[in-house]
Amino acid sequence: MHTFIKFGLMGKETYMPCLTQSQKRGVEASKIPDLCVPPFREACISATFRVVKTIRLSLELVKPLLEEFPQLQIIHNYRDPRAILRSRQRYEPRKYKIDAMSAHAKQLCESMKQNADSIESLSKRYPDRVTSIQFESMATKPLMTAGRILRFLGWSFPQKLRKWLVSTTSFDPIDPRERLDPSRVQRNSTFAQMRWMNEMSPAVRKVINSECEDLLNRLGYDT
Repeated sequence: MHTFIKFGLMGKETYMPCLTQSQKRGVEASKIPDLCVPPFREACISATFRVVKTIRLSLELVKPLLEEFPQLQIIHNYRDPRAILRSRQRYEPRKYKIDAMSAHAKQLCESMKQNADSIESLSKRYPDRVTSIQFESMATKPLMTAGRILRFLGWSFPQKLRKWLVSTTSFDPIDPRERLDPSRVQRNSTFAQMRWMNEMSPAVRKVINSECEDLLNRLGYDT
């Protein structure tokens, strides 16, 4: 949380000084958010636009939200299921062993198929409020994809933001370990999104391809 807020719009001016002073005064870590986060809440409440990123949300739940909030816009960001499973395997190796991968792949790809069905239906009904973005497109073509997202939202794409996006997504440190540092804001986005291809064994990839072939083809991924 500290790393996320530190590099936000208000982070350096508001959150970090509050965090530093609280630590010097010996404030318990569990109480620091109550002291330092409220300014962000006020900024969010008063903002013209609010953006919320959420994961693993079934798109079946989106329809009533679109009906209840007429100004709500949805950007569905999807990723190659093999990359998702490799990421989970990296952090939970015992749970995602090869003998269990078939079941995990089947469950994930069925969920993604349902989301693909839902987003297809919703985008037809709400063409100006619902769209899909491929994660790999964001990683390999950040300027083009960001432009598409901003046009969908009706926002401008200032030169300052373009420069920041290029510098943030093309960072390539000498030490390869720095590329994988989750607290680093700057990283090589192409390297990050292709990492799973070098890490996943052919046997595991074959199992996932077998369970997810239809979905992979539908979403435009090579098998």
